[in-house]
Amino acid sequence: MDTLIKVLNETTALTTDVDLFAYEIPLKTIGLWCSDSQTDSRFNSVDYQEFDVYYRGKTKAAAISNIKYLKNKIDEISTETCVLADGTVFKLQILYGWSYLEKDSEGYFVFANRLRLYL
Repeated sequence: MDTLIKVLNETTALTTDVDLFAYEIPLKTIGLWCSDSQTDSRFNSVDYQEFDVYYRGKTKAAAISNIKYLKNKIDEISTETCVLADGTVFKLQILYGWSYLEKDSEGYFVFANRLRLYL
């Protein structure tokens, strides 16, 4: 999880504990939160981790706009192997299209997807 948060911090405008969260998002907050999907990560000797990601937005239009930005940023880096400032080599991919789940109990619009992080 720490590496995914570093990747998103360094490659997007998302900032940890402001609009990027691990495991759960605080009340009355918009942004992206991530949780480990516990996927078996051994395939053809390549290590990867998968994460369930959720985007929460106050309005549907704002959420869709922010998701589009995030998708574009991840698409930019998904075609190549990248390196973090600390020297960690990675590749990040969005696995599916974003799915609208529903409004949550606070009236925020919630969308879901899954990311795969190769290390």
